[in-house]
Amino acid sequence: MQLTMSAADNANAASAPSVSSWSDSGDTHTATISFAQDAVYTWTMAYTDKAGNKAADLESQNFCIDLTKPSVSISGITPGSANSSQGNIGFAVECMDTNFDTFTPVLSAVVYENGKFVKKTVEGNVTSIGNGQRVEYGNLEEDGMYSFTCSASDKAGNVYDTVNITDAQGNAKTLNLQAGDDLMDFSVNRNGSVFALDDYSMGVVNDHYIQEQTQDIVLVETNADPLVNYSILLNGTQLNEGTDYTVARSGQDESWNRYEYHIDRDLFEDEGEYNIVAQSEDKASSVAYSDLKNVNVDFIIDKTAPVFTVSGIEDGGNYRGTSRDVTLMPKDDGGKLGRVKVTILDSDGNEEEVVSDLSGDELTDYLSKNDGKIRFSIPEGINKQVAVLCADCSIGADGSTNVKAYSYKGITVSSNALILFFENKPLFYGVVGGTGVAAVGAPSVMLFRKRKLLKLAKKKIKTK
Repeated sequence: MQLTMSAADNANAASAPSVSSWSDSGDTHTATISFAQDAVYTWTMAYTDKAGNKAADLESQNFCIDLTKPSVSISGITPGSANSSQGNIGFAVECMDTNFDTFTPVLSAVVYENGKFVKKTVEGNVTSIGNGQRVEYGNLEEDGMYSFTCSASDKAGNVYDTVNITDAQGNAKTLNLQAGDDLMDFSVNRNGSVFALDDYSMGVVNDHYIQEQTQDIVLVETNADPLVNYSILLNGTQLNEGTDYTVARSGQDESWNRYEYHIDRDLFEDEGEYNIVAQSEDKASSVAYSDLKNVNVDFIIDKTAPVFTVSGIEDGGNYRGTSRDVTLMPKDDGGKLGRVKVTILDSDGNEEEVVSDLSGDELTDYLSKNDGKIRFSIPEGINKQVAVLCADCSIGADGSTNVKAYSYKGITVSSNALILFFENKPLFYGVVGGTGVAAVGAPSVMLFRKRKLLKLAKKKIKTK
């Protein structure tokens, strides 16, 4: 037997493994070849037995052995750093593997944008390099907190488990990290301290109107230098550290410095407007204020439902005409109106018609243009209900809002005077009672006529 074998690694010639000695078992002859090194192996084989019979040659075949994991390298920025340079702030990441397959870097940032904290993905410039890719994040212009992760694998399914990091000063180190891990966090901080809120506090600020504080407000300050002093102001009054708020600090003088201010939720028990400002001075004598850094911590505690007044109808009211004009004036002195809905119901409480339904900006604009009043008309109908629902914008822990609701019952609007007479119970039964002495049968006759006339009147109203 003649076995010809060659090996190449990354297009460079490599040593091919040797064939072990043969072992025989009857007509079966076995040898072992161990492929322990990364390479692309190519072989052919020819065989002739002792009688001179030649077997068909084994045509050239090749396969790849890949035991090496992809290499991931990051350079240009220091993990955990607060970057305040007015020049370029950026970094590059490279992934290389002889059998490179996939590389997915993800750089995300939490920034303050259009009055809210948002999380966005930052795109890098991707270029191909030998056996891999390079992604450059050239200049990160927005102040914020940045986090970097990535996934990488080769064609053999190997994934990285270490990352080589060269920081901004050229210091290199290797960390045991893998896909799914947070490879590094850092901040861009050209204008001094960077302020942010935790998820709960961010939700409170974005909602603005809430019914209660269920957790502490957590305000986070990050600075390239340690702070020499700091304070928290609530509605302009300085709070006491240790009782009104606590501070959790992480980071060292030579690294970034992170301060978490946990402001006691019990300070927000009463209804009202609240404003929180953190102010600090760092080692470089730079003074920072959280509100001037676009982290405006303002919210309103509103536990009280809205109120409203209605003119034009009352319970049991009977009104002559083809419709009845009504004026509704909703108010929420301690908060903001969120929705006002007016519905016509039948006597059993089944919905017949929504005559007005305003919410959000549409409600605010309408009230602003109409002196805070909502005007609507009730069509003809007998023994109807007018249901008014008024809700504010104050959000509770379960997502509900404060609501004031009331149904005006027994409302009749008709152009028929006889119907109005029958629906006016005190008047009707007073008349019936007054005629009862003259004839015993009169009340029953009158009631019979009432039912008949009401049926005719209702039929007439429906056909209009």
